[in-house]
Formats: sequence, C-alpha cells, structure tokens
Amino acid sequence: MIRLQQVVLARGTKPLFDSVDVTLNPGDKIGLIGSNGAGKSSLFAMLRGELHPDQGSIEFPAKWQLAHVAQETPPLERSAIDYAIDGDVTLRKLEAELAELEAQPESHDNGIAIGNLYGSLADADAYTVRSRAEQLLIGLGFKLEQLEESVASFSGGWRMRLNLAQALMCKSDLLLLDEPTNHLDLDAIIWLEDWLKRYAGTLIIISHDRDFLDGVANVIVHIDERKLKRYSRLVENTCNLPMCRVAEPSAIAPTSPSSGPSTCTTPLPCCSALASSARSAASLSGVTSRSPTGSSTVCSLKRSMRGKLVVGRKSPSMRRCV
Repeated sequence: MIRLQQVVLARGTKPLFDSVDVTLNPGDKIGLIGSNGAGKSSLFAMLRGELHPDQGSIEFPAKWQLAHVAQETPPLERSAIDYAIDGDVTLRKLEAELAELEAQPESHDNGIAIGNLYGSLADADAYTVRSRAEQLLIGLGFKLEQLEESVASFSGGWRMRLNLAQALMCKSDLLLLDEPTNHLDLDAIIWLEDWLKRYAGTLIIISHDRDFLDGVANVIVHIDERKLKRYSRLVENTCNLPMCRVAEPSAIAPTSPSSGPSTCTTPLPCCSALASSARSAASLSGVTSRSPTGSSTVCSLKRSMRGKLVVGRKSPSMRRCV
C-alpha cells in the first residue's frame, strides 16, 4: 500500500501540504483532483522520488515497479514500435544481457547462463511483446503502417501517445498518469479507459475529464486546503444529476444510527458548479433525462460529447473548480 504520514511540503514560500495522512490500498484506481497549483504534480514527483517532503514520510513497497509518462520525447530515429517496447525495462535488460553473453566465446558456463536467460525471456513474455506493443499503439490511434516509422517523424501530440504507450508497456505495480487524455481523440480515450479498467496494479490519475474519472476510478483523492481528502467510493446523490457524486458516508466520517439517510450534503468538489455547467451545455445540445418523479432534469452529456464538460475547466458558471 501507499502511506503518507504527516507529510509537509512547500515550494518556495507556498505551502502545498500540511501534516497530510492518507493510505491508498494496492489495486486502487485513484483519481487525483485539485485546483491548479494545489500540488498534484508535486505529489507525483514525491512518489517518483524526484522530490522529498520537508517533513513526514511517503512509503510503498521497495520492490514495486513504477511507471509514468515522460513529458518529452527526443527526435529519435528508432521505430515507433521499438520505442514503445522500450517501456518494458525488464525485457530490455534481459535482451542486453543475452546479447553480451552471446558475444563472448563459447563455454560450458556461458551456455548455461544463456539457457537461463532464454528461460527468463520466456517468463517475461518476450515472444509476444511485439504483438502486445502493436495492440497498444493501434488502440492509441496509430495505423499499422506507422509502427515502423521513426519517432522523429511524428508531431508532438503523437509523440506523447508514444510516451503513453511506453508507460503502458511497463509491467508496473504503480502507474502514474498525468492528464493522459489530453492528446487523445474519443476512440483512443474509450480504448484507454477499457485498458485501465483491466490494469492489475495501483493506478493514480490526474485528469480534468470527469467522464473518464467516473469510468476508471474507484477512489477519489481531493487536494483541498493543503490536505488530501479520500473518498472511497462514488455513489449517486439525490439531485438526480449523473455527473454529481458524493462519497459514501462511511468513507468520510462515522455516522450515528439516528442520523438518517445521507443526502447531497457532502458533494465532491465542483458538484454544484458542474450542475450549472451541465444545464448550460445541455441547453445547447438538448440532452436531458427524466427523474423517477417525472420531472425533467439535466443529465450528463452523452459519451460522444466527452470533453465539453470537464472538471476544473473554468467557465463563467463555475464558481469553484478543481
């Protein structure tokens, strides 16, 4: 599991985290939300070991393999598919060791070591790696004939897709994704959502795409007032707006037996603001739904309208955004 204990962090004169305590369980798919400058990227940097807290500790198993999306891609002459396969660092390490041994003079010990390496390569799925890389790249929108083209031949947005493919190729235990849908079209977003649902490790996503988070995350962590607030499960609230969610009461604070049923009193950030934005957007698109009582209420935009309404994208009707 990932455990933050009494974490304090400031960047320059700006405090980001103050005595933060939170625990994230193995296999959780976590949506990390917060206003711009709240510390989302700094939290990722601490998890990657590139930044250290001023006080407190961040702990997760040392044996975990961590994967994240590189923000820059050099103009390499390496083919797109080979670049994606480079994300499987264990496989590439085994291949390098094998090449080194095969270049040495033949000997009994050398032969034994080569045989062991072939066994390790089989365990690492070396013989299916190319087909797996093809599936990733095609799912992210590449055409089959583009897979052998050099990385340098692609534009910046397509290179970011290559970086995403490289991160997904890594057999990771912890996957960090920062706005993974930014350079993707709708088909690629839907494919990525389905892929992440099947991901077996712990996933943390920074995203302003509410539909995407709703489809993937089973935990929301909100950075608010220099604290991390964890919502363990998303459930519908009573305002009949599908994009509005509240954390299950037991995940926030104990409730007394006499407290009665929960209503929309503890909304996730932007609940009311999103409702306002949804009404405005739906008035243009004509998207509505009908409540159980028969009254017409505004509903979430259809999947084909993904990207029109997102968490954190400011608009005149959004008084508070993440």
